[in-house]
Amino acid sequence: MKWTRSKEDQSQLAIDKPAPAEEISQQLERMIGDPIFRKSENLRNILTFLAQESITHPGANHKEHEIATRALGRSDDFDPRLDSTVRVHTARLRTKLAEYYASTGQNDPVMFDIPKGAYQLDARLREQPQVSVMDGPHENVAKPLAIPRFRALWAWMVAGVAAGLAIYFWMDSRSKVCPPALGVFWADFMKPEEETTLVFSTPKMTATDGGGLRFVQMDPVSPELLVETYAGTGEVYGIGALSGLFAQYSKPARVKRGRLLTWDDARQQNLVFVGGPAVNVQLGELPELQRFRFVTTANGTFLRDSYINDVGTGTPQQVQYGHSRRPCTYDHAVIARMRRASNRAMLLLAGTTTVGTQAAVDFVVREETTKALLDALKTPHTIPGFEVLLSVKVSDGVPVHSRIVAVHIRR
Repeated sequence: MKWTRSKEDQSQLAIDKPAPAEEISQQLERMIGDPIFRKSENLRNILTFLAQESITHPGANHKEHEIATRALGRSDDFDPRLDSTVRVHTARLRTKLAEYYASTGQNDPVMFDIPKGAYQLDARLREQPQVSVMDGPHENVAKPLAIPRFRALWAWMVAGVAAGLAIYFWMDSRSKVCPPALGVFWADFMKPEEETTLVFSTPKMTATDGGGLRFVQMDPVSPELLVETYAGTGEVYGIGALSGLFAQYSKPARVKRGRLLTWDDARQQNLVFVGGPAVNVQLGELPELQRFRFVTTANGTFLRDSYINDVGTGTPQQVQYGHSRRPCTYDHAVIARMRRASNRAMLLLAGTTTVGTQAAVDFVVREETTKALLDALKTPHTIPGFEVLLSVKVSDGVPVHSRIVAVHIRR
């Protein structure tokens, strides 16, 4: 006896139908109880809202303000132009849906999907293949239990390739001219005759008995105990966002690990540092910040804590800015631009934690926030040396809103 699929059965694998309300409700119940979604109340709330709306208002595309107020409990004065909470969490929800259907939900009868660029949930009923029993040998023998896994894997591979091609052709078709604010802010770094290096941090770490990692103080540590391949999530995100910005406007930038930066690099190239002095020790040998200075203190044997001292308040008492304890709900960051002795430009994008660093990068790669920065500097057409302090709101480990707290023009 052999398990086989007839041609009619195989054709059913590609047939998806809109899921009925009862099936959507059952699928939602399965998913919100899964560990993938259990850790984030915001993701569960958005998923629940969109699933219920797909039943009561099929095909409706909802607004960010509606999701913020009805699903996330925000007030009616929520402004999606200033607060990216809904965009950030919806992007994370798409990622979690892919993760769920590649693991726990690979055999689920209903597929949930949130199309890119939309705030609506598409629920499709997946037809299960009919398995027939035939006598005798058959060359096209299929393993029934492997069908859903293969199908899910193939679907994600095809979707990934299609998305990559779509992004490529979309970006290729776009104008290569920077929007006004980004063009002014990045002009010195994108000159044809200039070279720019993006510097990311790999701080010294050591392994713990539990298999984790901890920061190492500046005291000598045996080389075999060091782990120098770690980079924070904000630094990784920042390098990716900055590299994408430069590539989009036909000005590729070099990427270099902080510990490999040489004096020739510093003299001959513009530098963009992603991460503060706590993780980029080379910053200690370059022009220092005048007003918003990072201070790193030991917290226990290995852990290090970072905060920002505002030394320009005009009062004897310095004001300190830092971050909340876990779970992190706020952070602070500095965006600083200066000229070095070689007359090359230098930009620092750093938070007191890796989340703040991500927020600082976000602020200077988006047209609307970069324009707000230029307005705060009161120099819409030229960029002086400056230091800007940001206050960062954090939700589920992601920076969702940043605002300028103070501005200092360097002398």
